[in-house]
Amino acid sequence: MEIFKLMIEILDQCTIVFSFITMLIVVLSFKQKLKENNEITIILQTNSQSKTLPVKILRRNFTRAELLGYLGIYNNSTQNFNIAYLTEPQFMQDVLNIQKGKANSITIFIREDDKHVLL
Repeated sequence: MEIFKLMIEILDQCTIVFSFITMLIVVLSFKQKLKENNEITIILQTNSQSKTLPVKILRRNFTRAELLGYLGIYNNSTQNFNIAYLTEPQFMQDVLNIQKGKANSITIFIREDDKHVLL
């Protein structure tokens, strides 16, 4: 009978440990889901001025294509835009940092010779 009580005690302790581990996993997953719902701010920057776009993208939807789509809508012109910064490795690194949750905004640097009507 003592062995049976000992086994029940050990199983109870194991249940407590596994329940605690499961609780931690659920809390971390919930925190990640909350982070995915953060809104990402898009900032257009030139040498002389800075403008924040009125539209924000949820982190879970933030991709290069989604961002370029919003820029195309915001362009207010039938002509395409050409921004050199969008082809630089730093731009892709900025997008990756947002997707990983390391940043909450992206700044797009516009040079004087870029073709756009964004500002």
